[in-house]
Amino acid sequence: MADAIDTFAIEEMLQQGDRTEFRLCGIASNLAKKTLEARQPPLGRVHPRDQAGRGALNMFADAYAAYGTALAENALVLVQGNILVNQEGARINVKECYPLDAQLAGLVRKVTWLLHPSHRDLPAFPAAAARTLNRQTGDTRVEFGFVFNDRVAPVAEASHALSWKLNAATFQELRAHPAVAGVQLETRRLELKQDRRWAKRA
Repeated sequence: MADAIDTFAIEEMLQQGDRTEFRLCGIASNLAKKTLEARQPPLGRVHPRDQAGRGALNMFADAYAAYGTALAENALVLVQGNILVNQEGARINVKECYPLDAQLAGLVRKVTWLLHPSHRDLPAFPAAAARTLNRQTGDTRVEFGFVFNDRVAPVAEASHALSWKLNAATFQELRAHPAVAGVQLETRRLELKQDRRWAKRA
């Protein structure tokens, strides 16, 4: 799932240009708060890790005040921000941080399940998927396709009645079904919230 949601792999983040925006999901770990001066609010540092690795992300005072409550050790999080580059090098600036599960339903537009056409457990998958989708109705569309010789056959879109309120637990449960060869996700475009000081007055 992370491959579709993340704009860059963690190890590629610091190679991006100044002001490049990013979206990244992972597990928060090694959380730290640091206050530079007595009168300054604390800054946060989070080390998200995924299957590819881990990296240090800085959350400055304003962002920490707004989103620090979403941070907890080993919590699944979605972070968004930009890369800041100066003479000292590049650093990762977290501007927004959310619990991942709460964001998935609005973030993922469509899930395409890629199935093994000859797998003996294939007939059981549509029924399992339908039970899940009927319990968790939402706006995420669902498609089914088959993989033949490492190529994806034309896909079939499920009824709008089976649109899904996606969450991580049920996604992983369906993803682990033996008839599933892979998954394709279509996500919404990255949009950061506008900084308050640059917001237009009404």
